[in-house]
Amino acid sequence: MSSPVLIKVAPEERRSEPRIIYCDRVNVTLFNSDGLPTYVENVECIEVSKHGIRLSLSVRIPTGNLIVVSASKPDLKASNAAFQVAWCELRDGAYQIGGRLISPTDNWKVLTA
Repeated sequence: MSSPVLIKVAPEERRSEPRIIYCDRVNVTLFNSDGLPTYVENVECIEVSKHGIRLSLSVRIPTGNLIVVSASKPDLKASNAAFQVAWCELRDGAYQIGGRLISPTDNWKVLTA
């Protein structure tokens, strides 16, 4: 992976923190309401921020669902970081989702230069 690219947030955007284009793969697990894993995939991570993530997946994951992301990369450390799916849209033949971090920030470290 090349160095991450920081995206500056335009004043008209309602984002509370900058995003980083990431473009690497992470492991995602989806859980059902009983807390049992129902889906596991190694997916493309498109963007990250201190408290969020955008992923590209092969399946639709409804908003409100819980996903867990794991990765050990030079610029990203995710130790079973839990996210709540905020949105899911079909884009360019894949489902993209946005997730809000709901686990402690110790489980999710975005490292930038």
